[in-house]
Amino acid sequence: MKRWETEGIVELEDLRLPSEEQLKKGTFRVNLYFKPNQIPIKKGECLGFSGRSGIKYPHLHFEMRDPQNRPINPLLHGIDLQDTTPPKITEFLLRPIGPHSKVLGGYHYQIFQLQYNPSSHIYIYSVPIQVTGQIGIEVKCYDLADAANNPLNPYRLSLLVNDTLYFRTTYQQFSYAKTHQICLDRDFQCWFRGEGIFQRLYQTPGNSLPFYYTANQFKGIIISTTPGPKEITIKVEDVKHNFSTAKFKLLFNQPPAISNITYSSDSTLKIEAKSEKGDTIQNCQVLYSSD
Repeated sequence: MKRWETEGIVELEDLRLPSEEQLKKGTFRVNLYFKPNQIPIKKGECLGFSGRSGIKYPHLHFEMRDPQNRPINPLLHGIDLQDTTPPKITEFLLRPIGPHSKVLGGYHYQIFQLQYNPSSHIYIYSVPIQVTGQIGIEVKCYDLADAANNPLNPYRLSLLVNDTLYFRTTYQQFSYAKTHQICLDRDFQCWFRGEGIFQRLYQTPGNSLPFYYTANQFKGIIISTTPGPKEITIKVEDVKHNFSTAKFKLLFNQPPAISNITYSSDSTLKIEAKSEKGDTIQNCQVLYSSD
């Protein structure tokens, strides 16, 4: 790496260059590009003390950039940390895309809690989910490291449909010129509503971030024109190849059928419904009129 940038490194009292540059430019935030051996240091030498503002944990902002001045993942370029802890996956979200798409019979997105199965080491949602039309999948997850308690962003997210790679996000590098697009990579609507950070496993219009691989022109949005199930797998990895997996099933264009309706003398209306394969019915909506 021929040049690197330090950003927001505070409390380095013995390093005069940042203060001189701040006074010169009249700004707190400055970019410094050092020449080889300009500031000699020795292994084990204390450089300073980190603060804890912003994310409440003591931390140091450290960046590595390529010759085009784009931030790159330092863990892929010689910065090695011990890490044997796999990422965590807590929830997933299904979002109907388009006017004729539904999840559980409704037009609004639905959030589902995952359960960890210790015997298979897989996060699962066991009940098939009824969907129609075009569906976008999002996941709430985070990475952990052996020597840190704070949550980290995973390195790679993969979406598989029927065990075939369908969409993938890999965080290797990106330009600050596209920072405003991060709310297209994450679901800003859920974050604004206090539902947490969900990362999209599909590419929305206007998103030109360089993170994505897609197997077809649908850019991660799952579309099925024929009725039937689709096995969904989400794989979340860190840079040390630790990973976690979540699995669930989508049942496309196959709504349950009403098999029997009875009305008893005590004004109880009983509706029996079943799917073609006898799967459990998750959601029942009854519309009635006073007439």
